[in-house]
Amino acid sequence: MRMFICFLFVALAYVGPSALAGQQTPQPTSSSLFPIQGRIGVGGALEYMTAEASLKIKPSGSLGNISSNQNHIGKKLQFAPCLEFGMTIGNDYYLGLHVSWRHSGATNTSRSPISSRPLYHFLHRFRVNSYFDVLAKPGYKLTPQIMVYGLIGPSVANWSHTTEQFLVNGATDVTTLIDQHKTTRNSIGLGIGAGVEYLIKSKYAISFDYTYHAHRSKTESKRISYQEPVVIIGLPTIPMRDRSGYLARTIRPSYSTFAIRFTFFFSPF
Repeated sequence: MRMFICFLFVALAYVGPSALAGQQTPQPTSSSLFPIQGRIGVGGALEYMTAEASLKIKPSGSLGNISSNQNHIGKKLQFAPCLEFGMTIGNDYYLGLHVSWRHSGATNTSRSPISSRPLYHFLHRFRVNSYFDVLAKPGYKLTPQIMVYGLIGPSVANWSHTTEQFLVNGATDVTTLIDQHKTTRNSIGLGIGAGVEYLIKSKYAISFDYTYHAHRSKTESKRISYQEPVVIIGLPTIPMRDRSGYLARTIRPSYSTFAIRFTFFFSPF
């Protein structure tokens, strides 16, 4: 009997761990390791926009030295409605798509001389009419409520640039429009930025971000003409010389925004 009891203990000691080892321990699935939770949000932003255009004027040799380099800078406070689709991956990472549209109207004008006696000059006007953004929004959650994020994606803008040529009569100060050259274009650029979001009760978010939008330059040429004085010592009157030729304008638009945004998110799904 004593030998049987000893044999039973030895058998249990051998079979028990082997049986336990044969049982498969449940492994965590990818969905439990990285739970995904989606959200859809609508909202609006109060933006302070700075619109800028780099202007280069390059004349042909027959026009004389009337080249010019200028920067147009227009500023405006505006409202931008927005829509956001996103998902939280795990507890820390976020990937979203941010869509927004603005009717802007930010405008700036500048003036450059052509000649004097009589006075010819150009008046340049740059305007951003509207633009539309579709930006990816990758983010990292510092806490369940605070997230830092980046913004990158295409930006479609409608902008215009107008150059008007004026003649000012020195005797009467009457200004006459001689010619006008207007460019209106829809262009696709790149928007890139960063921001921080604070989430309240999983449904309301307040965010602050900065976004810069860069667009390609546009070059156009137009034929113009004007008169300039020819100074000859001893003559009682100053003769005028006609000049004409092609004038090339190169415009490179860009704009940036500082935004304070409020978004309401529907229940996560």
